[in-house]
Amino acid sequence: MTALDLEAPVFSAAGDGRAEQVRRAAAGDAEAFGSLAERAWPALIPLARGVLLKDGDAEDCVQEALLAAWRALPTLRDPEAFDAWLRRIAVRLALRRARAESRSDLEACEPAAPPPDPASLDIPRLLAQLSPRQRTVFYLSAVEGYTDSEIANLIGGVAATVRVHRHRARRRLRALLETLDAT
Repeated sequence: MTALDLEAPVFSAAGDGRAEQVRRAAAGDAEAFGSLAERAWPALIPLARGVLLKDGDAEDCVQEALLAAWRALPTLRDPEAFDAWLRRIAVRLALRRARAESRSDLEACEPAAPPPDPASLDIPRLLAQLSPRQRTVFYLSAVEGYTDSEIANLIGGVAATVRVHRHRARRRLRALLETLDAT
């Protein structure tokens, strides 16, 4: 399994009865879904954390994604696509939460956070200065290793837009780092 393969199982090797477990869960078997959720949890947390930057928020988001998946599972046509489908739900919810948080920060008229002290480069603080979409694209690309088309599929967009957001994120990070060098 590689980070680049959206169809790769989140938690185990193919042929382990996962598709049947997904079918049972879609038919209302809560125990089958609980097992799927338990095994998917460790792979979903880093995705949400990369967008939201906070452990507690990431955990809340993944719980919300699992609840949304449970509710929508009967509509999943291909049980083999469960893993990619669940990732899309988690990433899109995390992005929606990050956008809402950004809007509430703007409404509160809080000043932008000052750049971090050069002596201690605080990566999460730097990433927090990107827009939610830029942060999501940058994280999925740089950390998770997804391609532009895979990211577009996860966040609901097109590859060209993904490239624009990644370019803007890099430009913003470069500018922030330059201000650190100047101080």
